[in-house]
Amino acid sequence: MATELRKSGIDVLGDVPWGTHLCQFYETPQDLADVLIPYFKAGLEHNEFCMWICSEPLDANQTRKALQAAFPGLDTYLKKGQIEIIGHEEWYLQNGVFDSQRVLDGWIEKMNSALGAGYDGLRMTGNTHWLEKAQWDSFAAYENQVNGVIRHHRMLAVCSYALEKCGVAEILDVTINHQFALLRRHGKWRVIENSESRQAEEATRKAQAELLEERQHEKEHAEAELARMRDRLVRATRLAAIGQVSASIAHDLRNPLGTVRNAAYYLERRLPKDQPEVAEYLGIINQEIAAADRIITNLLAVARAKEPVKQHVDVGQAIREALAGTGRAKAVRLRMSLAPEPFIIRADPDQLGQVFRNLVTNAVEAMDGGGEIVVEAAREADGDSIVLRDTGPGVAQEIRETVFEPLVTTKAKGIGLGLTICRQIIEQHGGGIELIDKDKPGAAFRIRLPRP
Repeated sequence: MATELRKSGIDVLGDVPWGTHLCQFYETPQDLADVLIPYFKAGLEHNEFCMWICSEPLDANQTRKALQAAFPGLDTYLKKGQIEIIGHEEWYLQNGVFDSQRVLDGWIEKMNSALGAGYDGLRMTGNTHWLEKAQWDSFAAYENQVNGVIRHHRMLAVCSYALEKCGVAEILDVTINHQFALLRRHGKWRVIENSESRQAEEATRKAQAELLEERQHEKEHAEAELARMRDRLVRATRLAAIGQVSASIAHDLRNPLGTVRNAAYYLERRLPKDQPEVAEYLGIINQEIAAADRIITNLLAVARAKEPVKQHVDVGQAIREALAGTGRAKAVRLRMSLAPEPFIIRADPDQLGQVFRNLVTNAVEAMDGGGEIVVEAAREADGDSIVLRDTGPGVAQEIRETVFEPLVTTKAKGIGLGLTICRQIIEQHGGGIELIDKDKPGAAFRIRLPRP
């Protein structure tokens, strides 16, 4: 199935395989018509069952009229039931509630019915203009599920997003959860590929910049629009590093993680359960899958500029848990000098735990399995100070000034994300992190956090 190509009807996209899932950023009803009318015309002419889920700015009646005007043969397909054109409330919001599992099951049922009726597969689109901010997280999670399901079925999908309702963080969410993004650039549609390249984060940043530039060209003389564009540019600057992180995670972890999860699921059902080693290794696999899932969730939450939920955190306990999570707690000596003991601070426990995990993991890997980690914490006049140092080789001279920048790595096989995440989290808490004692052996990082 993966090698069977279908006519997309979209000139800039060409032929695509079953399982293609793309998004379209639109500004006007004409933007929707330019992409979706030829998209559905190709599907109808090539024996596919089609579903168009409508929302503003084109309701079901307007959509039907626009499609009929551009495609005179539409009535034939309507009469034989090859295409359904319905409103979003009928499909997404039954009884006023969005239930992601019900919607996902609905797509699968439609595809199975289409195959049973002799069609080659299902071609669909859904406009998300109806989405409110409170529904965004659940819908983003649903789109992630859709992306995983569609690639294994005879389905093609275009998800439409109103540009006026998407900020930088929302654009990140959307592009991460789709294989391609369609956007208009100087009057022409372009395709940004996002899931098959290690440069996905660069494509995402380019897409953001092009969207912003397009808006500025179109409305450069409107003072209110320029003010809004400046605001978006500021937000884009603050989140640029996290945008790269999110795109890298989507490519480097999410897809292979799904493969590992499926393999573990298969092994659990195939291997004998009476062998202790089997259970032990499967437990390790599932534990690491869960840890990777938590990292992805935390990164995307930071990318959306999620405010820390501060609680009392025991720094000593959090460091010990971070070291235990590396599986090297017995090989690495941990020495703590905390004043007072226990050292309690106010912070988001999940986000601060992520910072400690990144720093401790870097230290353990730098020491190649053996050495000492020293943690010092003290109350100072301007806040709380936490220093974590190791007995490894230290940070290379050439990257000391840029060690917190995205894609600058301290490890031979690293991709340069861990310290960037640390800085983003600590700054979100109102503090700072720095590399200190650069001329001494080992690596030492100081975290400063304000006290309430």
